Amino acid sequence: WLVFMAGWAFLFGVFMMIGSGSNADPKSVGMGTAIMGAQGMAMMSIAFALGLTVGSAVARTKILKIIAVIAALFCFTQLPAILAAINPEMAMMAMPLGLLAIGVWLGGFFKKPMITPLLAGLGFAAVMVFFGVAGYMLNVRKDAPIFTQSFFGGGDTGQVQVQVTMPPGSSLERTTQVVQRVEKVAIALPETEYVTTQVGQFGGGFGVGNSGSQYAGLTVSLIPKEAMLESMMFWVKHEKTRSKSSTTIVSELQSAIGKVPDAKIVVTAGGAFGGAPIDFRIKSTNPDEVPALAAKAMEIMAGIDGLVNVELSSKPGKPELLVRPNRIRMADNDLNVSQLGGATRTLFEGDTSATYREAGREYDIRVNLSDDVRQNPAALASVPITFRNSNPIFLGDVATIEEAVGPDRVERRDRQRQIAVQAQLLPGEVVGTKSQEIYQKLLEGGIPEENIGFGGEFEVQTREMVYMMSAFGLGIVLVFLVLASLFDNILYPFIIQLAQPQAFVGALLALMMTGTPMEIVGMIGFIMLIGLVGKNAILLVDYTNTLREQGRDRHAALLEAGPVRLRPIMMTTLAMILAMLPVAAAIGRGSEFRAPLGIVIIGGLSLSTLLTLFVIPASYTLFDDLSNEISGVMQRRRERLDAKVKKVAEGEPGV
Repeated sequence: WLVFMAGWAFLFGVFMMIGSGSNADPKSVGMGTAIMGAQGMAMMSIAFALGLTVGSAVARTKILKIIAVIAALFCFTQLPAILAAINPEMAMMAMPLGLLAIGVWLGGFFKKPMITPLLAGLGFAAVMVFFGVAGYMLNVRKDAPIFTQSFFGGGDTGQVQVQVTMPPGSSLERTTQVVQRVEKVAIALPETEYVTTQVGQFGGGFGVGNSGSQYAGLTVSLIPKEAMLESMMFWVKHEKTRSKSSTTIVSELQSAIGKVPDAKIVVTAGGAFGGAPIDFRIKSTNPDEVPALAAKAMEIMAGIDGLVNVELSSKPGKPELLVRPNRIRMADNDLNVSQLGGATRTLFEGDTSATYREAGREYDIRVNLSDDVRQNPAALASVPITFRNSNPIFLGDVATIEEAVGPDRVERRDRQRQIAVQAQLLPGEVVGTKSQEIYQKLLEGGIPEENIGFGGEFEVQTREMVYMMSAFGLGIVLVFLVLASLFDNILYPFIIQLAQPQAFVGALLALMMTGTPMEIVGMIGFIMLIGLVGKNAILLVDYTNTLREQGRDRHAALLEAGPVRLRPIMMTTLAMILAMLPVAAAIGRGSEFRAPLGIVIIGGLSLSTLLTLFVIPASYTLFDDLSNEISGVMQRRRERLDAKVKKVAEGEPGV
């Protein structure tokens, strides 16, 4: 029991360490708040263990067991509401009290009083608190979360994005002048291969695109980055490469461009999802409240460390003309809003019903108002939009024209008005972890949860992680079914699969030690571990069963199976670890994306192999005892049933 519980305590301890060490600002949180999860787990384990000890001493009668069950149901259903009405912080006490009652009920099945469960519960609680404090101390020392998560691996994409934003109403000529200045600086970099420019548009992908004469975007494609393997093979002639990362080039390019009058220039490393890495959507069915909420969210995000260039996707200040229809005058002239809108659109966008033909080709003739009329409300009001009885009806007769400013774009999603609040990340920050921190800050800042939406990479991560976890659970079920069919037993697969949680401990520790975020490739590594780590337990269990079939007792079979199977276990484990080292070391071009896969498998196999040699034999013993106990109960029930059948057959009265 000690070995079995120690392995599981180590697993839960690592989870507690991750939970207490994932605060963005650990010094402001404090140790008590940081290890609250570990304290809660410790309290529940002590309560359950105390219940087992007390129940084994006093609750061995049927009436006391019934009272314990009723008390447990009351603690889980009614007590939380009662405690919350007294003090919301007391509601959390309902869970330990419920586990105490369950422990008393289970303890009543012991044949004699036992103090061992209480000692085990105290030890488990001490382990939880220890790991919680360790996680907090590591978090304080690092001054950053010890475990981060993202969705898509970073790495060097070989591209740098430059976004140019001019004041609203800027002409294409002025924007082009600024773009040409940025192009000269970008082309002058020795790491630049070529530059692609779009004037009048920027964005796309999973980000929010912007279009208008004041926007421009440049994509600076870099020459390939030198890989570790290429630097080691110095005797081989390679193509021209660079030693600087794309993030370093971003800083150099931003400094070289400097400040440009009336222009906002943002330089970022190109990402796989396009757009800004941080992308939160402020949405509402009431269009009037969206700008105020978006401005508040922008203010909150501007005060969060690690974020730069926080901005809104829709900005006010774009000059426009508002045509407000006069419905009474429109009714007098037999006009409706649709006709007025269509006529106004034709005045500005033009009409292409006329066609010019020459040499077998057709060219549309666009007829619209000249720029001087379109920008003059008084002149626009004198433009006729239709005729009634050969008399012209001017725009100013049925509508009021006003000069105003409005947003440069209107965004809608799911029939709601929205504005995206976007930001760039400083080097070292991870999208998934930072987005979760921002989400909590927005809620604490008073932004309602229903008004917050996700965009970009975090949206994809939130949606797809559900399917990854489903694949993970399905993998466990399929492995169990295969092992159960091969062993022709449902007990041994449970024993073998107990090695899988130990592998997850090693994988999580490997990610934390290397500072690698949990990404989709790492999740694939966890799914692979489900099948890989089971082979050690299969070797031990299968050989133990073989020895027992030859007449050895269980203890002797386990003692012999461990040393005999140690060599094939080490051979297969070392072979896989050494094969994964190049992947984990990321020695090839673009291999940073695959590195988490190698790190997860190496960490999981290393620790699981060590723990399997101890945990699996202990688990085998416990489950075998459980199987013998169940078999004995079933055998005794069959014997009693056979005895009754025999008495009935003999005609014994009263049966």
